[in-house]
Amino acid sequence: MTNNHVFEDEEDARVAKLQFNYRLCADGTLAPVDVWECDPDEMFKTNPDLDYSIVNVKKKDGKNASDIWGHFDLRHSVILSKNRRVNIIQHP
Repeated sequence: MTNNHVFEDEEDARVAKLQFNYRLCADGTLAPVDVWECDPDEMFKTNPDLDYSIVNVKKKDGKNASDIWGHFDLRHSVILSKNRRVNIIQHP
């Protein structure tokens, strides 16, 4: 899941590369980056008014990105109400 202004349409997602572990180590060297591809043909939903896009991530070596990097289980969501605070994870 990302913002609609990041993936406005399926073609944006199709050419994107998702980089996990993009960070500096304590010694100042770049950590190994794990690159994944999107699969908008499998699933792509977007809403410009609410500024979100959801896209499937292709499996790699028989695994899902969530198997390695984890995920938020949205099936057990909390009901949100007006004036309730939420955290929105953003890209750096």
